[in-house]
Amino acid sequence: MKQFSIWDFAKYKGFPFSINIGVHLDEVETHVHPHVHSYTELAIILDGTAVHVVDGHTYPLKAGDVFVIKGDTYHSFRELHAMKHCNIMFDPQHFLDGETGLKQMPGYQALFMVEPYYRKEHRFESKLVLDPARLHFVEDMIHLMLDEYNALRAGSQAVVKTYFASLAAYLSRQYSSHDNPAMEKLLRLSKAVAYMETNFTEPICLDDVAAIAYLSVRHFSRVFKEIYSVPPMEYIISLRLKHACVLLQDSDTTVSEVALNVGFSNISFFSRCFKERLGLSPRDYRRQTSRYAK
Repeated sequence: MKQFSIWDFAKYKGFPFSINIGVHLDEVETHVHPHVHSYTELAIILDGTAVHVVDGHTYPLKAGDVFVIKGDTYHSFRELHAMKHCNIMFDPQHFLDGETGLKQMPGYQALFMVEPYYRKEHRFESKLVLDPARLHFVEDMIHLMLDEYNALRAGSQAVVKTYFASLAAYLSRQYSSHDNPAMEKLLRLSKAVAYMETNFTEPICLDDVAAIAYLSVRHFSRVFKEIYSVPPMEYIISLRLKHACVLLQDSDTTVSEVALNVGFSNISFFSRCFKERLGLSPRDYRRQTSRYAK
């Protein structure tokens, strides 16, 4: 079993991203052998057909299919017939961690986070499928990004990152606008996560969040932790602390006001959470990172 790192493909040092278009002709007996990788991969089938094998389960592919392969997923492709596909490989922490606008989109949460979790249960029926016109538009976006990635011009990394965020946003909108019943369960859960991303500075009751997903609190908490690796309230605390870091660096707001502004009603609890996760008190963090330090 081959194991790949993003650095096996990335063109720019320190820029964990790669994009390519592959073509597999009918007359060539070809397979993509089983492999696993640590990065995330966005796959877009531009033409032809194939069979995707994920953890021993097979799923047919055709032009217009769009899906995400998470890190540490064993997969391969077989029965490739005139298949043309785009693979975009990236480190999600480097590329999407700071994209607040994307994370507030239910379609983004569904496509990039939730659908991979439900793939086996849904038999791949909840994947995004683009019609020919939208697929053509996406292919144009891909070529813009690919040309910039290969150009090695000044500023190419910034441009590629912008193009990629634009593509992710467009695909996320398409996911949300689909009327496929198989997607509805995923979108309900994704709307709950998007609600957390949008309203984390406000008091949030887990009962209300679970209700958005049409799940019990217990079920929602279990599924959420399996997908996002942390319990829902820990996720909310992390969002608040990230925002607190920005305020501590970029404003002269007092620590107490920062705590209240990001959603903590108890200043002592805020300070304790901050130090546990960042290794510094909020005041020490400001002293080390902000021009507003006193």
